[in-house]
Amino acid sequence: QASILAEDKEMTFNTVFWRAVLTGQPSPKFKPLRNRTLEFWVDCFNKWQEQRRAKKKDASSGVMSAAQFQQLVYLSRANLLMILELFNPEGAKAMATEGTSQLVISKITVPILEIIAAGVVTSGLIATAHKVKFLLGLVDYDDAASLGEEKFETLLKVFIRGLGLMFGVPRQIIPAEAVIAKVARRCHHRIGVLSDARLPSTEAGAQTSRSSSGDSGDASGAGSRGTSLPPL
Repeated sequence: QASILAEDKEMTFNTVFWRAVLTGQPSPKFKPLRNRTLEFWVDCFNKWQEQRRAKKKDASSGVMSAAQFQQLVYLSRANLLMILELFNPEGAKAMATEGTSQLVISKITVPILEIIAAGVVTSGLIATAHKVKFLLGLVDYDDAASLGEEKFETLLKVFIRGLGLMFGVPRQIIPAEAVIAKVARRCHHRIGVLSDARLPSTEAGAQTSRSSSGDSGDASGAGSRGTSLPPL
């Protein structure tokens, strides 16, 4: 906490959540998807993208039906139920009470991006550099090769919530999406400022101009200035 405050006096740290993630172990219920290869997760992501585009769904929602997810990652009904108990407890209850028919499962949704992010980050078969590169690409829906504020917010959300749910952290402890959004805007702005400081004045001016014109593909876009940060 002291180191964080020394870096940013307005930042408070959700020690309960991060202690659970950094010192704990992933839930045994995630075992069916633990230690998968990068190729496995890339294939899952690409197939989800194909299905999403075919149905003209918004990528930012980051969800798919449990029936599609089961086919995507080749899970048995029992293993699907364990994953749902972590990422969609209400869906797991529906399976337990209404049965495991295809009709029931097709009505349940799973946060596919959060599951992929958690699986990639904790896999012992994927190099750290590849994990970072994949996570950045995970939210770059339009292949712009850059992250605007909205994409950066999605990146933090799927990373933080994915890990929290995978580790079985109680949902009331996991930072809320509104909290993550505020932190993301502040961090995104700060990254832009640091980036501009390293560029010659002409390039920095060009980036500032693009940011003010609303270029969502510019990773140095301005965020919320002077916003007090909630615990994260």
